[in-house]
Amino acid sequence: IDKSRVFIWWAVGKMYEYLDGHWDINKDYDEISKKALLDMAKNAHTRHSKEATDIGTLVHSFVDQLIKAKLAKKEGPALPKNEIAKRACEKFIGWIDKHKVEFLFSEKKIVYWNPGVSPEEWYCGTTDFGCKINGKYFVGDLKTSTRIYLEAFLQTAAYQYALETEFPSFKWDGNLIVRLGKDGSMNVGGLPRISERDEPIYDMCRKIYLHAYSLYRAKKEVDQYLKELDKDG
Repeated sequence: IDKSRVFIWWAVGKMYEYLDGHWDINKDYDEISKKALLDMAKNAHTRHSKEATDIGTLVHSFVDQLIKAKLAKKEGPALPKNEIAKRACEKFIGWIDKHKVEFLFSEKKIVYWNPGVSPEEWYCGTTDFGCKINGKYFVGDLKTSTRIYLEAFLQTAAYQYALETEFPSFKWDGNLIVRLGKDGSMNVGGLPRISERDEPIYDMCRKIYLHAYSLYRAKKEVDQYLKELDKDG
């Protein structure tokens, strides 16, 4: 699902922030210094993105190791030294302790394969964790994005359906999206499964996921075809 509009405005915002902090209105810029200033502003989002990606990688790695350690009943990893990453990790630990989260698995491979449906509806992936909170069972996913996007709910709904197809006697009570921001923030969202009226929503999320995945695969095939045409001249 296209999120380019959000990122365009974010990139513009980073350019504005750079110019606001570095442009001296009293300075008479020559052609070279003016170009250098504008080039730095133009690429501000790239520099910020690289730093944010590094922080996100640190946080995701720590959380993954922590969940695996808890499953193995071993001591968890040391907190990152980076202050922003450390803050996000501490919030995740606080969330675990506050809600007495019991983890069931970590980075589980998901495969939906059903000979009774079209191969276009088969899919696979990896869900970050499964957990139990207050007697309820959830399929969970970790995100280090700036916010929780719709795609996360579509993805976990599809994974949940695949798990229930593989183990039909077990029903999950919902899904959880844990967002650990690259600025040290954290929030949790999810789709509950309280009554039968929630079932159509889950089914719709899975169908949207399948349509989006089908579109992605079709676009990939067309892109490859166009590349081959370019090679042929």
